[in-house]
Amino acid sequence: MAFAIPSTAISRDLQRKNMGRAKFLTDSEKQIGLALLAEKKFEREVAERIRRSMNAVRNVIVAIRTGETRNRRGAKPLGTPTLVRAILRRASTALYSARQLRGMFKCNVSVRRVQQILSGAGHLVYKKMSPRPR
Repeated sequence: MAFAIPSTAISRDLQRKNMGRAKFLTDSEKQIGLALLAEKKFEREVAERIRRSMNAVRNVIVAIRTGETRNRRGAKPLGTPTLVRAILRRASTALYSARQLRGMFKCNVSVRRVQQILSGAGHLVYKKMSPRPR
């Protein structure tokens, strides 16, 4: 016995598999959107007028307000620059292991990341500590 699958279900599944990132708004779409926003139009009205999603319009508005040009893609950086400086400053004062440094700052980076920070510093000579005698 064969089952008939509606064509709309197949096309929806194919759309989900082939969905990628949408194209960024073009300059003309941005200009039209900003002009409509200046006229006190809602984001939904702007999105319908330029035939783009509300999220695309909202991303442009946020980017203009904050001065960012694009959303950052990929994984977030591990450890803020402030944390990296603090780890390097503390490591230069005495002989600490990566595990001890991680414990001092109670940070959410791994011991391996602390080791990478230390080995990447040009002014510190980072060596793997020898195991303690048993």
